[in-house]
Amino acid sequence: MKLLWRRVASQTPFEADAETGSFDPDSAYVEGWQGITRLMDDGASWSGHERNCAYLNLGERRFVDVSAAAGLDHVQDGRAVARFDWDGDGDQDLLLKSRNGQQLRLLENRMGVGEDFLALRLEGTSCNRDAIGARVELWVAGRVHMRELRCGEGYLAQSSRELLFGLPGDAPIDALIVHWPGGEAESFSGALRGQRLRLVQGSGEASPLPPRAAAVARDTGRALPELPATRRVVLRTPLPLPTQLVRSLFDQGPPRARLVNLWATWCAPCVGELQSFAERSDELSYAGLDVLPLCLDGLESPGTSDQLFAEKVAPHLVPEAPFASRDLGEEERRTFEVLLEHLIARSGEMPVPASLLVDKNGMIEVLYLGPVEVDTLLEDAASYGMEPENVPVRCSYPGRWFYGMPRDWRTLAAAFRAAGLGAHASYYTALYNMSRRRAQ
Repeated sequence: MKLLWRRVASQTPFEADAETGSFDPDSAYVEGWQGITRLMDDGASWSGHERNCAYLNLGERRFVDVSAAAGLDHVQDGRAVARFDWDGDGDQDLLLKSRNGQQLRLLENRMGVGEDFLALRLEGTSCNRDAIGARVELWVAGRVHMRELRCGEGYLAQSSRELLFGLPGDAPIDALIVHWPGGEAESFSGALRGQRLRLVQGSGEASPLPPRAAAVARDTGRALPELPATRRVVLRTPLPLPTQLVRSLFDQGPPRARLVNLWATWCAPCVGELQSFAERSDELSYAGLDVLPLCLDGLESPGTSDQLFAEKVAPHLVPEAPFASRDLGEEERRTFEVLLEHLIARSGEMPVPASLLVDKNGMIEVLYLGPVEVDTLLEDAASYGMEPENVPVRCSYPGRWFYGMPRDWRTLAAAFRAAGLGAHASYYTALYNMSRRRAQ
């Protein structure tokens, strides 16, 4: 890991390509970053499992490490932290973001403060409405406490816009002064301990905000929701299969949609899924969808898949619309491994069952991870498979998209090149060059 990082740092080019603004995809610099990315995808640590740190301010420029005592020293690779009063009790709670392990973690502060706090929400009128850049001075018992309203804190994080002050002892508030963006200073009256206040620029008087309860109800007895057996992923941007793969897999004839089904003999859900396809093969064929099962473990046990298919699946086929399975070749297997890793951003063992809905033009339209229902295939075949140009929305969830998502052809070509599949790499490199020319 460290050696790879040194290689990247030491070989960073001084200048990028004048036309594209990027670096040569075959350079050691780009290959190094691709290597680091693969390590991250495989679960490696970017920062060496360094624990999170928290320090207590003792005053007089002295701090003490309280990471373990506060329960903050998680071993995950931390990326961001945001402060906010989640439960409305007047103290700071934390939301931590990590790149592995438990990616989002809410840490609730249960120290209890009573009325020893003051929460302020600023609103600008002549300055920006969110009052970003304002500085607040709170005078208590002859000492000043200061907060500044900032936009963006730390790495990839934004804390709450509410300014929260912890107040020592039981002394009253002497003064509350806001220095608005632009330099104007304004004093506010009516501030009391234990309040949440709204300060509007130019008003001179603080107005109370209603108490706020926890954003999410605590329900420790509720079971986690079960994940669906099948994940259906509609590709925002369809992905064309390499020309060489299309020629080796599909018969040339009238344009039809195809379902490439990746299965294994040891996978019981795979066999059950194939049986459901067989029982309604006439409906699938009538919808213009050809089913092509490809067995992954044929290289290790030649002939086993043919025997199992003949015994378990073939008897369920409708005679007017049969389909057959075949073993996946080594080069084809590596091809699908690269394609799936590109689509789901996850390396490792290929998931089964997995199916790819390929439209009549040879483009991957929908990815199914897990057994898929025939009714779902019939609906998708009619739209994404046979009429892809007329699909109004390409999304697995309701809503509207307001931006395009271009494919990273260059990275995909590099992945095929690393897998020893030069012909496929050349195909996606050509697509990358075409997209560059269109953009110019």
